[in-house]
Amino acid sequence: MLSLDNCRWIGIDCLGPALRDLPPLRVLVVEGNRDAADTEATLLQLWGYDVHVARNGTEALHSAAAYHPDVALIELVLPEIDGYQLAGQFRQQRDLRGVVLIARTGLATDTVRQRCRKSGFADHVTKPVDPVDLHHLLEVLALQKSHMPPTYCGPCALPSI
Repeated sequence: MLSLDNCRWIGIDCLGPALRDLPPLRVLVVEGNRDAADTEATLLQLWGYDVHVARNGTEALHSAAAYHPDVALIELVLPEIDGYQLAGQFRQQRDLRGVVLIARTGLATDTVRQRCRKSGFADHVTKPVDPVDLHHLLEVLALQKSHMPPTYCGPCALPSI
């Protein structure tokens, strides 16, 4: 599981200098609530991420196949199929297996965390999502994607994940 537990300093642009020359992460936001999805997408775009929004699981699978995201932020409670089922479908499709899946949920129980892991999620964030934590998590993922050594992780000194 990805974790910011070891981060001693979490802040916007904590990793910014190391990320300047990297291409932006492609982020798929999967959220059934239109206002929540649009707000999150706007915030991510302001931070420089390449963002696409899907409103349900079926749309997410079609979008992911065409968009090829690096990361998918998936609400667990979705119309049609839930986030757990969607994660399983991502993992079954060869072209989508490399997408880092982050669950978004209002529940932070051990049972939910375990079910997320078993379903193929790399991590989960509890709603309401702290924008600073989300930005930092995406920065760490961008560094991992670039294969930069963890020493580039600025003042937080996060270990490689």
